[in-house]
Amino acid sequence: MVFLSVQVQAETSPQPQTEPLSEKAYESLFDRVFDNPSDLQLNFELISAQLSRGNKKGAVGSLERVLMIDPDSYLAKILLAEIKMSLGNYSETTPILNEILNDPNAPEAFKTKAAELMKAADKNLSNYRFFGNVETGMGKIGNLRGASTNNLVQYYNDYILTSSTSKKPESYYYDQLLAGIEYKLPSQTPQTINLVGFNNRRIYTHDDANIYDINSKGMNLGYQYNGDRILNLSMTYMAMDLHQESFLNYSAIDGAVIEPINPWLALKVSGGVAYMDYQNYSTIADNTINTGVMKQFSFAPIIITPFDIQITPSLKEVYKEARVDYRQSESHETAINITYKKAFGAITLNQLHRNTFFDSAETIYADYKRHDKENMTSMNLMLNVGFFIPTENKILNGMKFVLEGSNSKTKSNILNFNKENYEMKTGLRYEF
Repeated sequence: MVFLSVQVQAETSPQPQTEPLSEKAYESLFDRVFDNPSDLQLNFELISAQLSRGNKKGAVGSLERVLMIDPDSYLAKILLAEIKMSLGNYSETTPILNEILNDPNAPEAFKTKAAELMKAADKNLSNYRFFGNVETGMGKIGNLRGASTNNLVQYYNDYILTSSTSKKPESYYYDQLLAGIEYKLPSQTPQTINLVGFNNRRIYTHDDANIYDINSKGMNLGYQYNGDRILNLSMTYMAMDLHQESFLNYSAIDGAVIEPINPWLALKVSGGVAYMDYQNYSTIADNTINTGVMKQFSFAPIIITPFDIQITPSLKEVYKEARVDYRQSESHETAINITYKKAFGAITLNQLHRNTFFDSAETIYADYKRHDKENMTSMNLMLNVGFFIPTENKILNGMKFVLEGSNSKTKSNILNFNKENYEMKTGLRYEF
């Protein structure tokens, strides 16, 4: 957000309009500035109106006019520097900020803000950027093994017990690490290459659940073409180990993301996956390799409301091929994501419905089509610890409190298989 809250001596910051001015009111304000170009108050009112309309380039022109009238306007310099940064013009930002930092008469509030912006500009001007997060916490999951209701499934007129007979909730603790490096290519259009590695681990506390201790790790290599449009290509390698079983999964993913269309609506479109699965069970003398292509197409318009609420409905189609027929499937997914962001953090709600049709289910009955329905509701709360604890400590300012909860229900027609899973977890995350 553009810095609009500074007030120093005679300079009063322009307050952003809660709603953009009507076209008639905007034209009237523009005409008044045209007739009185040296009126600083009118100029700042125009800047506020331009920002509320998303016209950052117009606001830059107005601020440059203010600086011609009053070259010592610290407020105009700060606003101009921050808007230029939001437009990606970091090299043009540093000379403006240096003027404030080297001015002995500059008020302390503006120097503090200039130093903060300079740090962000230097970080973005560097060809390399390191980033990541560390998180640890605990949680509880119900129906860990995915048992169905009453531990019974039905196909045709016969009832059988499921292979998973326990639905006792299990507690666990977890830790995860993600770290990456990003390199900016020397080009007119911003382009970046990034390499990301991760390691996630879950340790369940119940003795009977030890076989479900999970440790997964992987790497991701991506290319991003930035600007008004984003193209994102990535390749992912992931290995996962269970207590006495090891799974190796490799996937190469390519996709395209397009955003934004305008300040209120952005569109994201992605698709395309190729994969290979290799599974080695130490307790069963059976090694399998499955190769195929998974085509994924998604469409998700991002609707940004004036109330700091972002609404994203999405549609996704997934078509998965495999050597084994009953692993082939097609899925149709609809979802809606609602996110509320403020200075203290963010709250996210998500509702998903997925229909999956399997190509064949001959292991149960020849040519019988399996159809799974899944509904999932989830909530994520992430609070910035530094917002509640006044401190200059960088670690606390980068620390977040995480609370997540989810509930999913699945029903399969071939077995009349009904199961419900819930999960809650809480932890601390440090982002760098």
